[in-house]
Amino acid sequence: MAATGFDVRPGAGIGPIEIRMTRQEAIAAALADGLPTRDFRRGKAWKPDGPPDLLIADQLLAYFEDGDRVVEVEVAANGPHPVACLNLDLAASYAEIRLAMQAIARADETDPEFPSGCAFPEIGLYLWSEAEDEEPVQAILVRAPDHHAFDGLD
Repeated sequence: MAATGFDVRPGAGIGPIEIRMTRQEAIAAALADGLPTRDFRRGKAWKPDGPPDLLIADQLLAYFEDGDRVVEVEVAANGPHPVACLNLDLAASYAEIRLAMQAIARADETDPEFPSGCAFPEIGLYLWSEAEDEEPVQAILVRAPDHHAFDGLD
């Protein structure tokens, strides 16, 4: 995967990493693709205890919960390996990507980081860009979908 880039699969994973993989499975999947791994922590505010997270090829991040299973996977879109998401060209502007994603899933405009962070909880995808809408996406996070995210809002 790394030779051709990281494929973002909303609600499922990114590159060789799948949501719910164990740490050992994630490390084995990364190494099978020739990607180096190392432990890291997002910071004590995120989770002071529990398993460390995993940095893969200095671009892909696997976040673990207690029980040592992947709960979220994040990728820097501007790293050394290209990143693709649902056949969208991530070199397009953040606004264009956000609009294309909104044709697929509903954006959570109540998210405190909206619009620089744009969550699509029903498909388990989060886009982020701290720059203007004309700039590219900076990071993409995948988590398990929340099919009931908008219950009671319609």
